[in-house]
Amino acid sequence: MSDTERVDPTPAPDFELADSEGQPVKLSGYKGSRHVVLIFNRGFV
Repeated sequence: MSDTERVDPTPAPDFELADSEGQPVKLSGYKGSRHVVLIFNRGFV
């Protein structure tokens, strides 16, 4: 894919995970936000 090629965005599936304080967070709670950054740390519990 070249830098000028446009790709139509596909919505991510909704999911729920615990935040750093153990509180549940759903991806759908950020619907309408311009950008959402997800970080999955491997090796940390």
